[in-house]
Amino acid sequence: MSNVSIYQPEGVPNTQTGTISKVALFPIEVIKFGIVSAVNLITFAGTASINLANNLLKTVDAVLQGVQSVITPKR
Repeated sequence: MSNVSIYQPEGVPNTQTGTISKVALFPIEVIKFGIVSAVNLITFAGTASINLANNLLKTVDAVLQGVQSVITPKR
């Protein structure tokens, strides 16, 4: 076997490139996280409000059926 080494650049230029790329990607990650969080919040709020409206309508329906049963004459 031969002692062939693969050249991997190291040192100041490589470190600077890595740091610059991390600094450049950080705002993108923050924006991505913010968008995902906002979408999750909107989805949760939408689902919760739909469930709340459904429960409210069921309650109103039950109350109106109770009122109707009192008003309707029995034969």
